[in-house]
Amino acid sequence: MAAAPAVSSPAPGGPKMSELAGAEPANFEALRKEWIKKQLKLREAQFTNTFNIKAQFVSWNVNTTRPPVDTDVTPIFLAGGDLPDIVAFGLQELDMTAEGLLLRETGKATPWVDYIKWQLDIAALKKDNKQIFPAQQAPPSPAPTPAATPAQQPPTQGGIAAGAAAGSADPNVTTIAAGPAGSATPVDNSWSYASYVNYVKGFMVAGPDPNKLNLPPVTEESYDIVRVQQLVGVMIVVYCHKKHSKAISEVQAQIVTTGILGIMGNKGGCGIRFKLHDSTFCIINAHFNAHQTNVQRRNQDYRDICTMLFNIDGTDVTIFDHDNLFWIGDLNYRIDLEDSVCRAKIQQKDWAGLLAADQLCNEMKKGNVFTEWEEAPLAFAPTYKYDSNSTEYDTSDKKRVPAWCDRILWKSAPTIKSLFYNRFEYMQSDHRPVAAICQVGVKSVMQQARQVVLSELIKEWDRLENDSIPDAAVSKTDLDFGEVRFGVPSVRSITLENIGRVPCRYRFIPKLNETKAHKDWLQIHPAIGILTPGEKVQINLTVQINETTAYPFNLGKERVEDIVILHLENGKDYFISISGRYLRSAFGSRLEYLVRFPQPIRMSDPVPPKDQASHLRIPKELWRVVDYLFRNCTEEEDLFLETGDSNEMAQIREALDTGAEFSSKIYPHSMAETLLRFLESLEMPVIPYQLYNQLLAAAAAQSPTQAKAVIARLPEVYYNTFFYIVAFLREMLQLSPKNKLTPEKLAFVFSSVLIRPPPGTRTNDAILKKQAAFIQHFLSVNDLHLSLPPPKSMGSESSQPAGK
Repeated sequence: MAAAPAVSSPAPGGPKMSELAGAEPANFEALRKEWIKKQLKLREAQFTNTFNIKAQFVSWNVNTTRPPVDTDVTPIFLAGGDLPDIVAFGLQELDMTAEGLLLRETGKATPWVDYIKWQLDIAALKKDNKQIFPAQQAPPSPAPTPAATPAQQPPTQGGIAAGAAAGSADPNVTTIAAGPAGSATPVDNSWSYASYVNYVKGFMVAGPDPNKLNLPPVTEESYDIVRVQQLVGVMIVVYCHKKHSKAISEVQAQIVTTGILGIMGNKGGCGIRFKLHDSTFCIINAHFNAHQTNVQRRNQDYRDICTMLFNIDGTDVTIFDHDNLFWIGDLNYRIDLEDSVCRAKIQQKDWAGLLAADQLCNEMKKGNVFTEWEEAPLAFAPTYKYDSNSTEYDTSDKKRVPAWCDRILWKSAPTIKSLFYNRFEYMQSDHRPVAAICQVGVKSVMQQARQVVLSELIKEWDRLENDSIPDAAVSKTDLDFGEVRFGVPSVRSITLENIGRVPCRYRFIPKLNETKAHKDWLQIHPAIGILTPGEKVQINLTVQINETTAYPFNLGKERVEDIVILHLENGKDYFISISGRYLRSAFGSRLEYLVRFPQPIRMSDPVPPKDQASHLRIPKELWRVVDYLFRNCTEEEDLFLETGDSNEMAQIREALDTGAEFSSKIYPHSMAETLLRFLESLEMPVIPYQLYNQLLAAAAAQSPTQAKAVIARLPEVYYNTFFYIVAFLREMLQLSPKNKLTPEKLAFVFSSVLIRPPPGTRTNDAILKKQAAFIQHFLSVNDLHLSLPPPKSMGSESSQPAGK
C-alpha cells in the first residue's frame, strides 16, 4: 500500500479561499458557505461565551481479557477529585480472534461498555457518599500533574507523578488504592458492591437479567453513553455526565484500518466526534503496529488514521476541523535502550533518561508525527510489557524492553489545560492503563450577535464577487513525471495565482466528449477552489499506478500521457500536459502473462503464448517470495497478520521486477505482506471470477467434494499457483507452536486475496465467512498430498530451489 501524504493541521491565522477546497465540494455555492463558516470561526470571540469542563481520557490494552468484575476501577474516575464531565475510554486488543479480524465488530465490546458505565455510576455514588464498601480504604487525593509544554520536556528526576500511594508492592510503579473516598458510614444499603459483582458475573455467563439485582440507582450524577465504536480489538466509548446529555449533538463515529491489506482490523483507529453546546470534539483511539524497530510503520499508521473523515450535513469534516482533538491508545512506540539499561533507569526513576530514548518523543521532535500536539509530562514508569497478574516486567525468553506504549495526546489549543496524567495498577493485562484529565473550554454562542457578524460577511462576499472579470496565472503547463513504478506515487505541482481584481473560481473540467476530468491513474488536489485577489494555491497532481489500473500499462497498451483542462469560471482555460514513463511490473498483471517471462519482467519480453514449453509452472516472482519466507521466516510470530514497512516493500518489488538480489536484511513482515500484495494485485484472482458462485455454494454445503471440484476447474497456471500457496501455508502451520499461526487466521487473510467477488458484487459478513471456510478446508484436511516442482528457467542463483 502506498504511503499516504503527511497530514497537518490548518495553518494559523485566517483561512485562505484556496484552503477551502480541501473537501472538494461539488459546487461553488458550497465553497461560499465554507468561506463564510471559516470567517465566522475567526470572529467567534465577538459572539461566544466560554465555560470550562473536565474531560477524562483512559487507554488500556486489555490483552483480550474480560472486564475485571472482581475489581473496583472507580479510582480511575475519582483521580481528579471532582467527577469528569466527559469520559472517553479506549481499549485495545479487546478481541483478537480469527473471525474478529475481518468482521470488525463483535460481541466482546458490550460487557466492557456496560462495565465501565456501571463503574462510572458507582464512582458518582462514592463521590456523594451514598454507598458502602466494607473493609476498603480510601484512595489518596491526587494532586494535579504539571501542565504540559508544547514539546515534551523530560521532567526532573524524582518521585512518581501525582496519585502515587505509599506501600506499593513494586517501588518503580504507582499504586492506586481501591475503595471509596470519605467515610465508610452506610448511607444507602439497598444494594452492595458484592451483589453488583455477582450480577456482572452472571451477565458474563448467561446474559443480563435485570431481575437479579436493583442496579445502581440513576441519579443526577449518573452518566449516559454518547457513542460506542469498535474495530475488532480497538474500541472507544464516550460517556457524558447526565447534566450535559441534552447539550450534545452531531454525534458520529468512524474507523480506519491499518492492519495488513488495509482490511485486517487488528490495527487501526476508531474516532468519535460530537458537539457539546457550540464546541466540537474529536477523540481517536488507536492501536499502532508493534515491534521495536517498526518506527516508520507506526508513523505511517498515524498518517493513515489522520485521513479519517466524518460527514456533517453533506460536508466532509477531518479530525483537524474540530475545536478539541484528543488521541489515545497503544501507539506502540518503544524505548531505544538495552533491556538491562532501561530496567535500571526505571529502578532509579530516571524518567528523563528514558524520555531521551523514547521513540515517540524523538519522532515528534523530528516533525514526523503529531506535529503541534502536546502530551503531559511522563512522570511514571513505562506501562508495557508486564507478566500478566504480576508487578514484574517481561520475564519470558523475549524479555521485551519496557516502553511507554500507552499514550494520551491532544492537539495544541489554548482551550485545553492538563490537570492529571498517570498510570493505574490493574494487573490483568500485560499493559497498565493510563488516564489523563484536561480542563477544556466550551463555547456557547449568542445567536443575535452571531447574526450581525454573519450579515457583514455575506455583504463582504457579494462585494468581492461582483467587481470584474477574473484573471489568473499558472506556473507551468508541462509536467513530466519521469519514471513511474507500480504502487509508488509520483507527485508534481503547479501554482495558480489570482492576478485579477476579483475572486477567481477554478476547477478541472472534462475534455470534449469525455465525462471525467482526468484519467483514473491521476489524482488532482485541490481540483476546485476559489482565490481572492493576490492569493496563490499549490495544486498537486499525483500519478499512481495500482492494481486497478496497472494491467494495460504492463501489456504496453496504456501510457502515462494525458492533457487536463484547468478552467476559470467566466475566464479562460489552461491546458496542462501530463507525461511519464511507466516501468513494467509483475504486480497488477495476470498469472498467464507472468509465466511467459522466464527472465525479469522489466528486463525482457514475454515468450509467445504458443511456446508452452518455455512457460513457467508458476510466476518466478511468486516462487522467489515464498522461497525467501520458507527459508527465513517460518518461525516468525504472527506472520501475515502484521504489516510490513512500505519503503522496504517497494524495494522488494523493485528486486522482483529487475531480478536483483534481495537485501541481506529484510523485515519478515515486509516480505509476507509483499506476497499478499502480489496476490491482491493480480488482475484476475487466483480463483477466477467465473467460479465465485460455485465456490460459495461449496462452502455453504461444507462439501469437500464440491470444494475440490471447484479447484479442479482452474486453468493450469491458476491450479498450480493455488496449490503452491496452500502447500506453503500447510508447512507454516506445522510450526504453529512457534509462529502462533492457525488455519482460521491464515484462511481469513488469504481468502481475501485468493478469492475476490466479481466487480460490482456486494459482500457481507456471511460471505466473508464462506470464503474463509473454503480456504480453510484445504489448510486443514489430512488427505491433501502435494508435490509441485519450482518453476523452470529460474536463472539467478538466488532463484534456485532449496536442495538443488
